[in-house]
Amino acid sequence: SGIPGIVVAPSVYAARPKHLAVADLSRMTRFPKYIRIQRQRRILSMRMKVPPQVQQFRKPLDRNVAIQAFRFAAQYRPESKVEKAARLEAIAAAKAEGKAAPASKNYSVKFGLDAVTSLVESKKAKLVLIAHDVDPIEVCFCEAGS
Repeated sequence: SGIPGIVVAPSVYAARPKHLAVADLSRMTRFPKYIRIQRQRRILSMRMKVPPQVQQFRKPLDRNVAIQAFRFAAQYRPESKVEKAARLEAIAAAKAEGKAAPASKNYSVKFGLDAVTSLVESKKAKLVLIAHDVDPIEVCFCEAGS
């Protein structure tokens, strides 16, 4: 610049001159905040180098794999209140008759940030599904380092 003794490093990005037309007023338009944020986020994501561990969560599954994942998760959905009441009644009836209670551990899908984080930290999580539009992705791993 014009200050003697100061050398400005060349920019990584090539300078492109603006060609402003006389009637072009779209650059003066005040866009809604969500549009400005998504444009800034897009430019930042183009300019930043994203580690591969985070980049894998940027793209959603294709339709067939997503359907398979949802079918798999549906097999392990948590039991409803009616199913839980029926299971507890069966256990109580077995105890009343003096028989051994049916010991069946019901595996189910755990959801929610706290539950999943605690399972990941205790190394009990076998599969973790994260929505592709979670932003920032660090919210899914906020306590993983502690």
